[in-house]
Amino acid sequence: MENTRIFLLILGVAAVALVSTCGCLDGNDTPATPLPSPVQPTATEGTWLVTEPAIIREDPVFDPVHVEVSAKGIPNVLGVQVTTLIDASGGYSENMGSEGVNMFLTAFAYNYESVPYDFNPQSYQDVIDAGIPYTSRTNLIFPGNVKTYPVEVVQIKGRTSEINPALPWNYGVVLNSRS
Repeated sequence: MENTRIFLLILGVAAVALVSTCGCLDGNDTPATPLPSPVQPTATEGTWLVTEPAIIREDPVFDPVHVEVSAKGIPNVLGVQVTTLIDASGGYSENMGSEGVNMFLTAFAYNYESVPYDFNPQSYQDVIDAGIPYTSRTNLIFPGNVKTYPVEVVQIKGRTSEINPALPWNYGVVLNSRS
């Protein structure tokens, strides 16, 4: 009985090894080349999908406008200052009429640990739904304007998580217009 079990175990291991080897060879006794995967990269646990600052243009009028965004921690406060440069000079204002655009700017910031690994905001509503700190303001932008908007982004008590600049964090801005 003992010898039968050992024989069946060895036979089972040999069968698994044979099946595994047959699946890895292409008929010429060389390993088969795996096919490339058409799957898009996704965030995995421990890796966030978005690690660069986000600039989201919800209104096409801002597509040609040159936008830069930067941020720094606010000393002695749980928050960051997000600064947005809007450059509608030269050819950057081709979608703006002479009457200008009433810009609705929303700056946001978050600690990575407060969002899922696949967090990738694409709209104002994504920022609101995520429960992350944000601040909005409006301003009239005319063709030819070059303006800088420093905005403090801090926790809204009871509505958003806190932003601690001592922990890893990211930030961005959403540009929209209001009629």
